[in-house]
Amino acid sequence: VNDECLPACNDENEGKVETVWAGGPKYGTETFHKCQNGSWVQGDISLTCDTAGVQVGDLCYRIGSTNIFRQSMPEFRRPEYVFEYAGDGVWKRCDGLTKITKECTAENIGDKEKIVYGHDDNTLSMYYKCFDDGWTRIDESTFYCADSVSVSGDSVSGTCSIEIDGKMAYYKY
Repeated sequence: VNDECLPACNDENEGKVETVWAGGPKYGTETFHKCQNGSWVQGDISLTCDTAGVQVGDLCYRIGSTNIFRQSMPEFRRPEYVFEYAGDGVWKRCDGLTKITKECTAENIGDKEKIVYGHDDNTLSMYYKCFDDGWTRIDESTFYCADSVSVSGDSVSGTCSIEIDGKMAYYKY
């Protein structure tokens, strides 16, 4: 993408974010550009997260775009992104692997980690388990209940109820 696709970056457009499709309809992607100090700065979808009135630790949720080729694939879902405000106009992608507190080794296979982003009523929890090949993201029910589920034949049966952050969660397998 070149600057010819974008309007002039001037005082009137300062801070404005423009989205430009790069590529053809079948193959391509959206690119994001923010007008800063008289020139367009390219970045990821986090540029569309507003910084006005936010505090460090606030979350921003975005759903990405996709091209026609990917949309035609079975079980396609538009990518979802979550960013946490780090301050100074910077949004960092929530990637729990960067916050894991210990290495996944043969000695701690089976250990689990819960990573929490955000604060107050706006939080995102990510769950991980140490397997032979390293830390792998798991869902909430696997984090809290997997060890208490009984397995018989080809089916998994049982229920799990647990209090999470003061609220009851119920899972049926």
